[in-house]
Amino acid sequence: MSRRAAIRALLIAVGLGTALAPAPLAAAAGKGRAALVVVDEARLAELAPRRWVPALVTAAREARVAAEVAGRLLEVREAGARVAEGEAVARLEDRQLLLQLEEARAEAREEEARLRYLEAELRRLRSLAQRDLAAATRRDEVRSLRDASREALAAARARAERLADLTRRSRILAPFAGVVAERLARPGERVAPGDPVVRLVDPQRLEIRAPVPPAQARLLRPGLRLSVQGGGREAEAAVLALAPPGEGHPHAWLLRLEAPPGIWALGEAVRVAVPEAVPRRALTVPRDALVLRREGVAVFRLTGKGTAERVPVTVGVADGMLVEVRGALQPGDRVVVRGAERLRPGQPVKVLPAPPGAR
Repeated sequence: MSRRAAIRALLIAVGLGTALAPAPLAAAAGKGRAALVVVDEARLAELAPRRWVPALVTAAREARVAAEVAGRLLEVREAGARVAEGEAVARLEDRQLLLQLEEARAEAREEEARLRYLEAELRRLRSLAQRDLAAATRRDEVRSLRDASREALAAARARAERLADLTRRSRILAPFAGVVAERLARPGERVAPGDPVVRLVDPQRLEIRAPVPPAQARLLRPGLRLSVQGGGREAEAAVLALAPPGEGHPHAWLLRLEAPPGIWALGEAVRVAVPEAVPRRALTVPRDALVLRREGVAVFRLTGKGTAERVPVTVGVADGMLVEVRGALQPGDRVVVRGAERLRPGQPVKVLPAPPGAR
């Protein structure tokens, strides 16, 4: 490459770098030159000190699906299998139940035939009794047999229905749509009523659960929105409920939050910002507005003349990107949030648009 070509390439690279570099937010300190700044407003907001507590993303619906009848397992769905609501997650051997069911139905049919015969015999005896050809005692005897047959038929039908129900229950059904998270019993094993067979979870409906101390639990209520962070992501989640101390969390209340969809996955560890005091109304500025110098903390406020005015402040409670300040500020005052580092009191400023996504 010739010397002239090399110089030309260098000039082009410098020019591109200058074009792509972000515009400075403060101008050089030359006298009278306007500084480029981004501003925001001082606002009244509800603030409270917060503590970050560890939490876990869990399934809102989870169940240990159990057997309802005794028997030997023939099939159990594998872990990871997706099932619809009402779909079988396991199946028990039902041959003996089917045989008993057929026997009960046969008894019911036999009793139906006996009842028909007795009904017809009773009608015949009543007809003969009108002509004084039949003894009243025989008629009463048949009536008694008919009544007993009715009761026997009802019992046979009830037994058949009970066995039909047990046969249906030999198929263990999913109470909701979800994923088999764990097999708790395997094909070939015998189970009794109440023995868990699979653990089923619904990965579509998630919750965030965190143990919180009683002192903080009293500050929470359903519907309150709390900040949640985890995996480099942050969002707000609404409080669903608070469970009192119990098994697994004997000294803390269990906080349940509705997980925002599509942000965190089942089993992911996050943390929740829980208030430590009752929120109070305070004057706030964005955290980026604070300027820390040897003479103390201050913010730069825009004056009506388009210049920057230094306002000393005392910092109070912080909540996210907002900080409570006390000083000669009023709600609605415009304060510099970008470009304040090199500002001087009384320096002219030129306000730039806030970057996309900024408050």
